[in-house]
Amino acid sequence: MGSVRRGVAFRFHVYERLEKLARETGRNFSDLVNEALCLYLSRDLSPEERERFKLVKEKNDLQRENDELHRDLKAILKHGAYLHDAVIDIALGRRRRTSSDGERLGLLQRPGKEKELEIVLRIMAQREKNTQRLVEIEDVLLPEEKFDLEDGGCP
Repeated sequence: MGSVRRGVAFRFHVYERLEKLARETGRNFSDLVNEALCLYLSRDLSPEERERFKLVKEKNDLQRENDELHRDLKAILKHGAYLHDAVIDIALGRRRRTSSDGERLGLLQRPGKEKELEIVLRIMAQREKNTQRLVEIEDVLLPEEKFDLEDGGCP
């Protein structure tokens, strides 16, 4: 039987356990990983396990998308609507604006920035939609145990 090479990123605790088991048994790391996966996959996954895998993947995708949207939003504001303020701050040697500098104009108050505002609002709407879905997913994935606000921790 042939083999296929593909890089895999392990969570640190998983890697440590596999590495320790490989040392203890004298097995090749790759062979051990392949055998462990074959044993795991040889049994039929329950519908709940399959659904959990799908939810974790969707959660990771949503988090990645929210991170990208956040970076896009920062770039649009920093290099678009707020660039003028930043240039003035640099020219005057200020690290950042203070309340005594007067109020910074909001995006709504800046002429010629209508398209930026439209994109910013669309980014915010998508982030909100993603966050609502993340809450739904976490409701399924997380255990029912709740943080105790009075005692400062879990029961």
